[in-house]
Amino acid sequence: MTPLLTITGWELRIGLRNRWVVATTLVLAALALSLVLLGSAPTGTVGASPITVVVVSLASLTIFLVPLIALLLSFDAIVGEAERGTLLLLLAYPVARWQVVLGKFLGHVLMLALATALGYGAAAAVLYVGEGADAGAWPAFALLIGTSVLLGAVFVALGSLVSIIVRERATAAGVAVALWLVLVLLYDAALLGLLVADQGQTISAGSLIFCF
Repeated sequence: MTPLLTITGWELRIGLRNRWVVATTLVLAALALSLVLLGSAPTGTVGASPITVVVVSLASLTIFLVPLIALLLSFDAIVGEAERGTLLLLLAYPVARWQVVLGKFLGHVLMLALATALGYGAAAAVLYVGEGADAGAWPAFALLIGTSVLLGAVFVALGSLVSIIVRERATAAGVAVALWLVLVLLYDAALLGLLVADQGQTISAGSLIFCF
């Protein structure tokens, strides 16, 4: 397990020095803080607490943004190393191929988890200062962060798989963007279409089976 942990730690250290990862954290924090500042506007109409409104808004943001970030983090995990010639050097050490893949996967998931926790955590801190503790809403906020990381891990795995299969970094980037379009944008549009087809009622089991 030592080579696996070494690769994971190395990947995480590289990510922490990467300005793109820092920019991702800042973008998540900025968007989350914007939702916090705007989240209190509809509460007088719907009777929901600001924390609840922010959690719902962040959930919508997570669905679109976190998968894209995860794919951009991982699409060149293997193929990028191969193009730079560092993959052969890495495999020259006493390390198994699965340890390389799993180590990079874990490193990318940890990077994404850190960016999500810091970005959404900044929003949580502002909410706590402004609204105080709400025993009913804060567990939902924590669950949002956890599920966001799990969603990101799924797409990191998909990006890593693409990076293993394709042979060129540019091709991997194109496939990653295509996956995001199909699994996020088009999939949501398909579910919305099924909901409309059900005449605004609960989507039937048959429709869900067809969608999957």
